[in-house]
Amino acid sequence: MKNNSHKKGRYTQYPNKIGLFSKSKGGFIKNDNDVVLSFPFKDAVLEAGMSKEDVGRDERFLHQTLDSKDIDTLEEPKVLSDFRIINKDGEKALTASNDIELFDENGELNQNLLINGNNLLALYSLRERLAGKVKIIYIDPPYNTKGDANTFAYNNTFNHSAWLTFMKNRLEIAKELLRDDGVLAITIDDEEQAYLTVLCDEIFGRENKMGVLAVQIKPSGRTTDAYLSTSHEYALFYSKNENAPIINFFDLNENQKAQYKSTDESGNPYKWRDFLRTGGYSTPEERPNSYYPIYFNPETSDITVEKKQSPYVEILPIDSEGKHRVWRKTKPSLNIHIEAGEIKVEQVRGVWKVRLIDRIKEGVRPKSVWTDSKYDSATYGTKLLKQIFGGDKLFSFPKSLYATLDVLKLFSDGDDDIILDFFAGSGTTAHAVLELNKSDNGSRKFVAVEQMSYVEEVTKERLKKVISSDYQNASFVFLALKKYNQEYIDAIMEATNIKELEDLYVDMRNNAFLKFWFDRTEFEKDEDFRKLDLDDRKQALADMLDENQLYLNYADMNDTRHEVSVDEKALTNRFYGEN
Repeated sequence: MKNNSHKKGRYTQYPNKIGLFSKSKGGFIKNDNDVVLSFPFKDAVLEAGMSKEDVGRDERFLHQTLDSKDIDTLEEPKVLSDFRIINKDGEKALTASNDIELFDENGELNQNLLINGNNLLALYSLRERLAGKVKIIYIDPPYNTKGDANTFAYNNTFNHSAWLTFMKNRLEIAKELLRDDGVLAITIDDEEQAYLTVLCDEIFGRENKMGVLAVQIKPSGRTTDAYLSTSHEYALFYSKNENAPIINFFDLNENQKAQYKSTDESGNPYKWRDFLRTGGYSTPEERPNSYYPIYFNPETSDITVEKKQSPYVEILPIDSEGKHRVWRKTKPSLNIHIEAGEIKVEQVRGVWKVRLIDRIKEGVRPKSVWTDSKYDSATYGTKLLKQIFGGDKLFSFPKSLYATLDVLKLFSDGDDDIILDFFAGSGTTAHAVLELNKSDNGSRKFVAVEQMSYVEEVTKERLKKVISSDYQNASFVFLALKKYNQEYIDAIMEATNIKELEDLYVDMRNNAFLKFWFDRTEFEKDEDFRKLDLDDRKQALADMLDENQLYLNYADMNDTRHEVSVDEKALTNRFYGEN
C-alpha cells in the first residue's frame, strides 16, 4: 500500500486508508484473521447452574483441552422427567401409555415445549432432535448490568469474562440448532452490547450480521443511572447464512393508510409523490443517468423526455434551494410510467412539479429504532404480567409482549416455524408465539427453556392461564432434565439444621456422584469439618459433588442405582426417537 503524495502540505507516512492498524505487524487489523475478541476463560466451559436469582454460584471453568472428558460428560443428552401436558382443561401427567407424540413420524416437532433445567445442557439435549430445524432463536439473557439490575451472579472475581464465556458456550451450540435461513435475535443493553456484537461476529461471521435494533422500553428513563438516563435497549440480529432469511414488512398503521386519499378505477388507494430525488445519492455526479430535462405541454398535458419547443416547458430536477438534483427514475423507466398514466405535472406557486403515482403498499420496511408506546416494558411487560396473575408481582423486568411479538413477525411466516428461547424467564416469547398464531392462524411451535426455580409458579402458570383465557386451542408439554447430583445440591441448600446435613451425607456417600479426589475416610475423621457452622458445612458438602453429574445422562438411564421410572424411560426414549 503506497504512502500519500510527498508534495509539501500533503505528506503523511500513513496509508491512504482509515482503520485499526497493528504497528508490530505493519498491517490493518481487519486483514489479520488472528485478531479476535480475547478474554480469560474463552477456552473454557462455564456450566452456570443458578436456580435462584438471589443465590449466585462460584463455578469452576472447564478447560476445553484439560477437562475435555468432563466436558463430554457435561454435554451428553440427559434423561427427561416430569412430563406434563397443559391445555385449556388444566394439566395432567404424561405416561408411557399416552398417545401424545412430541415428534411426528418424520421427526418434526408436534408440540410446544417448556423445559426446566440448565439451559446449556438442555441445548445439547435438544440438538439430538432439533439440529438445523429452528427458524428463530430469540433470547433475553442476563444483562450483566452494573448495580441492582445485574442478574448475572457467577464468579464475581471474573464477572465480565465469565459472562462472555457463558454467552459463547450457549451461542455456539445454539447456532447448530438454526435452520439454514434461521435468525438469532438477542436483546441486550449498553453494558455488554459492544462486546456481545464482537463475540457474535466471531461465532456467526461478521458477514451474517443483519442489523441492530434500538427499542425504547422505558420512555421515562432509568432513575438509577449516574449520567444518561437509559430508556432503550438493543436487539442484535444475526443470520446463520448470509442473505438467506427473508424479512417481513410491517402492516401500515392507520396514519400511514390515511395518506393514500385517492383511489383508482379498481378502488385501490394511492397518493402522488414528488418525482424529484433528494437526500443521499441525489446529485447529477452520483446518478448521471437520472439527470435529464422533462418536457411538458400545459395545453395538452403531454409529457415527454424528447426535446420540444414552446408551448412545451422544460423542467429540470432542481430543488427549492436552486440545487441541481436528479429524478427518481431513468428515462426508460419514466417512459413506462408515462404510458401507464402514472406521471402528472402541476404548477405550485409558479414552479412546475413532476409527480409520480405511489400506490398503497402491503407493508413498510421496519426501521432500526422503535418508539411505539406498546414497547413500554412497564405497561406491556410488568403490568400485563400482574394482570395475568391477578395483581401479584412475581417477576422482575419482563419484556413487553408486543416488542417480542414484532421481532418474531419480522422473520416468521407461520408455517410450522420453531421458535426457541432458552432464557424463557416469565414466558414472554412463548406467549408471543401463541398470540402470533392466533392472529394469522399459524402453526408455529415454541421451545422455551428455563432453569430458575420460578419456572413452575411463573413461566408455566403464565402460559397455563393465557391458554385457558385466550388461546384455548393451544397446548404445551412441560418436562424437566432429570436431576441427580442437583437433587443433593437443592437438599443441602434447603437444610435447616446439622442433623439434616448429616443424614444427607450418608445418602450422598452411598448414592451420589462424588468428585474423584474425595476421600471418605479422611473426611469422616476431619475434626475441622465438625467445627464449621451450618452455612460452611453446606458449602463443604456441595463441594464434594461432581458438577458434571448434576443431571442424569441418557447413557446412564438404565443403571438401577438411579431409580428412573418406567414412564421416564419410555418418554425419554420417545423424545430422542428411540422407541
